[in-house]
Amino acid sequence: MATRYSQYYVLSPDGRTYQSFSPNVVRPGEAIWVRGNVLFPAGTVATDIGKIAPVVSGLRPVAGMITATATNGSLTATLGYTSSAAAIASLTTQIQSATQTLLTPAQLAAVTVLSTSTDEIILTLAGTFSNATTIGVWLQMANLGS
Repeated sequence: MATRYSQYYVLSPDGRTYQSFSPNVVRPGEAIWVRGNVLFPAGTVATDIGKIAPVVSGLRPVAGMITATATNGSLTATLGYTSSAAAIASLTTQIQSATQTLLTPAQLAAVTVLSTSTDEIILTLAGTFSNATTIGVWLQMANLGS
């Protein structure tokens, strides 16, 4: 299993691990945008995880878009938090073709789980990338407090 990282993570001084830096912590009622891109090489398999961004507790998505740079016909994924891997959305068509797709109002309304302390937004894969692909996740998160 390999873990792929977005630009919200940097290589630690030890040169072997990654450390995160969080988006700005906001007051309850305010919103932040998270925009993370993770490159998945061809052959990346279902046990791999894409870490999009670290988040604070009490966040809920209110808008979002998923982008993919290449076609991967049999690939599926879930978008969620480390504490609840499928909390945000099940992604199929959004990551199977080179396209940009908005999360639907129904997908966003179905989110009932808020982020918890030390959570990260993650992509959990099912299938294999036949083509190298950068998956982009854009989320507007409302801070509802913890």
